[in-house]
Amino acid sequence: MEQTVIPRNRDKGFSLIELLVAIVIVLVVFLALAHALIVYTQLNVLNALRNEAVKIAQSCVESMRVMQVCPSEDNITYRNHTVTYTIQANPSDPNSFTKGGVSDLTVNVSYDYKGKHYTYTLQTKVYRDE
Repeated sequence: MEQTVIPRNRDKGFSLIELLVAIVIVLVVFLALAHALIVYTQLNVLNALRNEAVKIAQSCVESMRVMQVCPSEDNITYRNHTVTYTIQANPSDPNSFTKGGVSDLTVNVSYDYKGKHYTYTLQTKVYRDE
Protein backbone atom coordinates (compact mmCIF):
# COMPACT_ATOMS: atom_id res chain seq x y z
CA MET A 1 0.00 0.00 0.00
CA GLU A 2 1.38 3.31 -1.01
CA GLN A 3 1.11 6.30 1.17
CA THR A 4 -0.03 9.44 -0.49
CA VAL A 5 1.65 12.53 0.78
CA ILE A 6 -0.42 15.64 0.50
CA PRO A 7 1.85 18.64 0.12
CA ARG A 8 1.12 21.47 2.50
CA ASN A 9 0.61 24.71 0.73
CA ARG A 10 1.59 27.40 3.19
CA ASP A 11 0.72 30.18 0.79
CA LYS A 12 -2.98 29.95 1.62
CA GLY A 13 -4.15 32.58 4.12
CA PHE A 14 -2.20 34.96 6.32
CA SER A 15 0.36 34.28 8.97
CA LEU A 16 -0.16 35.64 12.48
CA ILE A 17 2.54 38.30 11.98
CA GLU A 18 0.93 39.56 8.77
CA LEU A 19 -2.44 39.76 10.51
CA LEU A 20 -0.98 41.74 13.46
CA VAL A 21 0.79 44.17 11.12
CA ALA A 22 -2.47 44.73 9.21
CA ILE A 23 -4.36 45.37 12.46
CA VAL A 24 -1.74 47.89 13.60
CA ILE A 25 -1.91 49.75 10.27
CA VAL A 26 -5.73 49.89 10.40
CA LEU A 27 -5.57 51.08 14.01
CA VAL A 28 -3.13 53.90 13.17
CA VAL A 29 -5.38 55.07 10.30
CA PHE A 30 -8.45 54.91 12.56
CA LEU A 31 -6.73 56.95 15.29
CA ALA A 32 -5.67 59.59 12.76
CA LEU A 33 -9.27 59.87 11.51
CA ALA A 34 -10.59 60.10 15.08
CA HIS A 35 -8.13 62.90 15.86
CA ALA A 36 -9.16 64.75 12.69
CA LEU A 37 -12.82 64.45 13.72
CA ILE A 38 -12.08 65.90 17.17
CA VAL A 39 -10.15 68.83 15.69
CA TYR A 40 -12.94 69.46 13.17
CA THR A 41 -15.56 69.50 15.94
CA GLN A 42 -13.54 71.93 18.07
CA LEU A 43 -13.03 74.29 15.12
CA ASN A 44 -16.73 74.08 14.31
CA VAL A 45 -17.64 75.16 17.86
CA LEU A 46 -15.08 78.00 17.81
CA ASN A 47 -16.45 79.26 14.48
CA ALA A 48 -20.02 79.17 15.82
CA LEU A 49 -18.98 81.13 18.91
CA ARG A 50 -17.11 83.68 16.78
CA ASN A 51 -20.14 84.06 14.49
CA GLU A 52 -22.28 84.75 17.54
CA ALA A 53 -19.79 87.43 18.65
CA VAL A 54 -20.06 89.02 15.19
CA LYS A 55 -23.86 89.04 15.44
CA ILE A 56 -23.72 90.62 18.90
CA ALA A 57 -21.30 93.32 17.72
CA GLN A 58 -23.43 94.11 14.67
CA SER A 59 -26.53 94.28 16.84
CA CYS A 60 -24.76 96.70 19.17
CA VAL A 61 -23.75 98.94 16.25
CA GLU A 62 -27.33 98.98 14.96
CA SER A 63 -28.60 99.86 18.45
CA MET A 64 -26.11 102.72 18.71
CA ARG A 65 -27.15 104.03 15.30
CA VAL A 66 -30.75 104.37 16.49
CA MET A 67 -29.53 106.03 19.70
CA GLN A 68 -29.97 103.08 22.07
CA VAL A 69 -27.38 101.88 24.55
CA CYS A 70 -25.84 98.41 24.06
CA PRO A 71 -26.15 95.82 26.80
CA SER A 72 -22.90 95.12 28.60
CA GLU A 73 -23.33 91.35 28.69
CA ASP A 74 -25.09 88.58 26.79
CA ASN A 75 -25.36 84.88 27.61
CA ILE A 76 -25.68 82.33 24.83
CA THR A 77 -26.13 78.57 25.23
CA TYR A 78 -24.49 76.52 22.49
CA ARG A 79 -24.34 72.72 22.64
CA ASN A 80 -25.04 72.65 26.37
CA HIS A 81 -22.34 75.25 27.08
CA THR A 82 -23.34 78.69 28.31
CA VAL A 83 -20.96 81.34 27.01
CA THR A 84 -20.96 84.87 28.42
CA TYR A 85 -20.15 87.61 25.95
CA THR A 86 -18.88 90.90 27.41
CA ILE A 87 -19.70 93.90 25.24
CA GLN A 88 -17.79 97.20 25.36
CA ALA A 89 -18.72 100.08 23.08
CA ASN A 90 -16.56 103.17 22.72
CA PRO A 91 -18.21 105.63 23.10
CA SER A 92 -20.72 103.86 25.31
CA ASP A 93 -23.34 106.60 25.10
CA PRO A 94 -24.89 107.22 21.67
CA ASN A 95 -25.70 110.81 22.70
CA SER A 96 -21.98 111.58 22.62
CA PHE A 97 -21.87 111.20 18.82
CA THR A 98 -21.05 114.43 17.01
CA LYS A 99 -24.26 116.12 15.86
CA GLY A 100 -24.27 116.69 12.14
CA GLY A 101 -21.05 114.75 11.73
CA VAL A 102 -19.34 111.41 11.67
CA SER A 103 -18.14 109.66 14.82
CA ASP A 104 -15.97 106.60 15.29
CA LEU A 105 -17.55 103.63 17.04
CA THR A 106 -15.62 100.62 18.31
CA VAL A 107 -17.37 97.56 19.72
CA ASN A 108 -15.36 94.86 21.51
CA VAL A 109 -17.04 91.54 22.20
CA SER A 110 -15.03 89.14 24.35
CA TYR A 111 -15.74 85.63 25.60
CA ASP A 112 -13.98 82.67 27.18
CA TYR A 113 -14.15 79.10 25.93
CA LYS A 114 -12.25 76.18 27.44
CA GLY A 115 -10.00 78.46 29.45
CA LYS A 116 -8.97 80.59 26.47
CA HIS A 117 -9.93 84.25 25.99
CA TYR A 118 -11.23 85.46 22.60
CA THR A 119 -12.05 89.00 21.45
CA TYR A 120 -13.85 90.29 18.38
CA THR A 121 -13.52 93.99 17.51
CA LEU A 122 -15.80 95.86 15.13
CA GLN A 123 -14.89 99.40 14.09
CA THR A 124 -17.22 101.61 12.09
CA LYS A 125 -18.28 105.20 11.58
CA VAL A 126 -21.67 106.55 12.60
CA TYR A 127 -23.29 109.61 11.05
CA ARG A 128 -25.69 111.53 13.25
CA ASP A 129 -28.19 114.01 11.89
CA GLU A 130 -28.66 117.24 13.78
